[in-house]
Amino acid sequence: VRTMQMLNKTKKVSTPARFNLVQSSVKNFKRDYASDNTLKGYINDIEQFFGFHVNKSNLNTLTVKDVEITTKDVICFKNHLKDKGNAASTINRKISALTNLYRQFELDGVTKCYNAFQLLKSEKSTERSWDAFTSREIKTIIKNIEKEKMKDYLQFKWLITIAVDTAMRKSPLTSLAWKQMVVDEDNHRVNFNQLEKGNKDNNRGISIQLYKNMLEELSPSEEDILVFPSCTDKRIRNLMIKIKKWLKVDNETRKISFHSFKTTALNLNYMKYKDIKMAQKVGGHKNVATTDRYLSSFEKPMLGTFSETKVDTDLYVKVDSEIV
Repeated sequence: VRTMQMLNKTKKVSTPARFNLVQSSVKNFKRDYASDNTLKGYINDIEQFFGFHVNKSNLNTLTVKDVEITTKDVICFKNHLKDKGNAASTINRKISALTNLYRQFELDGVTKCYNAFQLLKSEKSTERSWDAFTSREIKTIIKNIEKEKMKDYLQFKWLITIAVDTAMRKSPLTSLAWKQMVVDEDNHRVNFNQLEKGNKDNNRGISIQLYKNMLEELSPSEEDILVFPSCTDKRIRNLMIKIKKWLKVDNETRKISFHSFKTTALNLNYMKYKDIKMAQKVGGHKNVATTDRYLSSFEKPMLGTFSETKVDTDLYVKVDSEIV
C-alpha cells in the first residue's frame, strides 16, 4: 500500500506537472500584454513557429521537450519565412515574439533556451514606411470630417489630432481610456498612463490646453470609459478610404494608411528640431534605422548652422489646438 501511495504521488509531480509547466508559462506570457491586438499577433507568430518546428500549432499541447530549441532551429525558421516571401519587418516581429516567450520560459524554469536568440541579428529592411501628410492635408482632412458631420465625427477629428500630436499608433489610441489621461500640472501636460507595443510604457502626452479643448468638444460623461469608443477598425478603414478621395491620393505613388499620421508626427518633429534621436524617442523606436525609414520620404539637403533658414511653416506646422 505504501509503495502504491508513493507511485501515485510521483505521478502527480512528474509528467503532468512538467507538461503543465509550459502552459503555465504561456499564461504568464499572455498576462504581461495589455494590448489584445499585440498579444493576438504574437500568439499567431508563436503558433506558426511551433507548427514549423514540431508540427504542433496548438500551444496547449506543447511539452518541455517540444520547446527545447537551438539557434540553428531559429535560423531555419527565419529562412523558411524568407522563402515564403515574408518582409524583413514581419520576420523581425515574429522573432521578437519568440524571444519574449523564451525569456518567460527561462524565468519560469521551463527551459534555458533563451540564449538561442542572443547572437541573432535583425533582418535589414529595405521597405519604405507609410508616407506622411503635409500640414495642409491634415487641415483638409479635419475640415472635411467637420463638413460631412459623419456619426460621432468629433471623435474621429480628435483621434487624428491626437495621433499627429503624439505619434501614437491606432491600437493604443482606440483603447485609450479617460482614466489613463492624468494631468501633470508641474510639467504643464497630460500624461497617458498606458502600455504600448512590446509592453513598453506609453510616455506620450499632450498639452493641458489641448486636453481642455478636447474635453470641451467631446464632453464625456461619467459613464464613458474609452476616449474614442466609436472609432472601430472598420470605421477607421472607411475613413481612410474617404481621406484618399478627399486628397485625391494615387495608390501607385503614395503609401497611405492610418499609420501615416505617425509618420507625419515624426516628420514634423524632425523638421522642427533636426534631431533624429529626438524623432526616434517620439516614435518609440528601439533602432534609429527604423526612424530613418520614417523620415526618408521627406529628405532634403542639410545646410550648415549659418546657412540654415527657418522651416517652411506653411508646409509643416505643429498640429495643435490652432488647427482644431
